[in-house]
Amino acid sequence: MVANSWRGGETHHRVGQTRGGQWWWFDPVDGARVIAGVQGVNRSLSAAPIWPQLQEWGFNLLGFDAAEGVRNCGAAFLQALELRRATGYPIYQDGVNLPDVFDRRWEGLGEQLVNGVRPTASLAGYLGDSALSWGDAAVEGVALARPALLQVCLSLDPSYAAYHAAWEFVFAERAGKLTRLNTDWGMALPNKEALRQMTREETPIDTPGYRVDLDRFTRQMALRYFGAVSRILRAVDPGRLWLSSPLARTTPVAVREIAAQHCDVSLVTEVGLSEGIGPELLVEVDWARARGLRSEMDPVGMGDFERMIWRGRESLLSAIRAPQVVGYIWGHYGAGDWGRDGAFTSGLLDEAGRINQAHVPALQAINGVAAAVRAEAAG
Repeated sequence: MVANSWRGGETHHRVGQTRGGQWWWFDPVDGARVIAGVQGVNRSLSAAPIWPQLQEWGFNLLGFDAAEGVRNCGAAFLQALELRRATGYPIYQDGVNLPDVFDRRWEGLGEQLVNGVRPTASLAGYLGDSALSWGDAAVEGVALARPALLQVCLSLDPSYAAYHAAWEFVFAERAGKLTRLNTDWGMALPNKEALRQMTREETPIDTPGYRVDLDRFTRQMALRYFGAVSRILRAVDPGRLWLSSPLARTTPVAVREIAAQHCDVSLVTEVGLSEGIGPELLVEVDWARARGLRSEMDPVGMGDFERMIWRGRESLLSAIRAPQVVGYIWGHYGAGDWGRDGAFTSGLLDEAGRINQAHVPALQAINGVAAAVRAEAAG
């Protein structure tokens, strides 16, 4: 491993990069491994003990939504701190779900939350939040479908610090004049209330000038969030890994970049969303979503079931070979009804505790060879 690439303390779970550019996850006991995690493990669905059964299938991590009672079995797990709720008043509307990072109380209250956690040896890493939404991203050639982050903050109740921060931001270089803002955005807003009414009616502002400010404000807010969480975690539990909340293709590029710069590992729904900056852990893996999809590249003669398994297996193996990917987390421990949905339910078990024979044998086989496949990919 490259000496200065290590993230995480020597006595904890950590990640490191080889000279060839490949990232690996290291368990403090078992060494290098490919993470095979499971989300949604909140109760037992079968007569078999949860963790021994998952280990038999090759899994080595519980996802960040596992119940506390399940985590006490000694399994490695992730823990979401839910810092967006620290003040009790997150920004939650129009596709935005974020803490008010401009609230002077937020960072201190967040530190109190982290201080209240009693980490165990099995705690592999923290998420600041399990789910953040940064609003619609401004994509060239694609119209905004609803009010984006800056417009949402400009329309908040004045009790939010983010409301005042947003107006200070747009007025800072315009001498506090709405007329200059209208000129730059190509609009004719008579007052602040008119903008708030647009947001209530879900009418997005979408002009070239607004998009420039939207990107700048999104970056500013992301820097405040990730910078504060970094300070909190480094101060309270400095040796523990910090993972981003899940990043999707719809997450603004600026947020994905800043997350990758600050966090130890980016949780991503697709390979490559960390913009080449650091290691990735693939989340929400569920190949049942491929049901019915067809391509000229598919082998001839496959039905929907065979195609789903083939596509899922090939996609996951391809992800495991990617140099930045340190593993994956399957999206559902228990889901669906085998009798009703058959193989196309997404859980490893269905809600009655029946093992999904479409997923489990294939995943067990992949988990068994994942480390060798990754090592081979490194050449």
